[in-house]
Amino acid sequence: MKKLIFITALFLVTLRVFAQDCAKYYYMQKNKTFEMTYYDNKEKATLKADYKVDDVTHVKDTSVSTVTTQMYGKDGKEIGKTTMDVKCNGGVMYIDVNAALQKAIQPQDNKSGVSMTFSHSYMEYPADLHVGQQFPDVSSTMTVGTADNQQISTTKTTDRKVEAKEDVTTPAGTWSCYKITSKSITTTTYKGAVADEMNKISSVFKKKPKENETTVYYAPNFGIVKMEMSTGSVVLTAIN
Repeated sequence: MKKLIFITALFLVTLRVFAQDCAKYYYMQKNKTFEMTYYDNKEKATLKADYKVDDVTHVKDTSVSTVTTQMYGKDGKEIGKTTMDVKCNGGVMYIDVNAALQKAIQPQDNKSGVSMTFSHSYMEYPADLHVGQQFPDVSSTMTVGTADNQQISTTKTTDRKVEAKEDVTTPAGTWSCYKITSKSITTTTYKGAVADEMNKISSVFKKKPKENETTVYYAPNFGIVKMEMSTGSVVLTAIN
């Protein structure tokens, strides 16, 4: 009986530790709001996104937050609204960007029969980082089409590693961040009635897939502060 009581107490303490580790992230604080601004290569703001953490639930040792995103164009007009879930377990944050993307672009009134589906693709961001640390590869797929014909785009992210530790300043503040770099390649195949023909056409014009590089500046126990891509950057510009 004493052993059972000890194990039960240890389990409850562990749950509290997990909750404390996750509670520090801005993604894991109910009613927290923050703003991300998207800049092009000329450093001009092209889009802003307002995020709000609507709710945070706890299932066993995992915290899950529901985040609503409202996107605005450079003219200030709203261009879209979506939601996504963010998970945290033991201080490790997992963001499924594909889930948010699917909700954002999937038509509500789908009379054409064309659908878009995305595989879950959780990107892992541990709280305990060190320079030289490497992460597993991540693959995701987007399938577009009807029941008879589908286009399948597969993106594989590789070489995720911590390059350095740097202080990063944005309009929202200054953080000590880890610089995480990665590479990604997207390939496309076809499935269904016209698959053979489309794959044959694609092979004629096929070029070597372009490799894209991404750099994320990540503050442990806080979240993503900045992201740099070949097309521009995303910056945390406000947080409340």
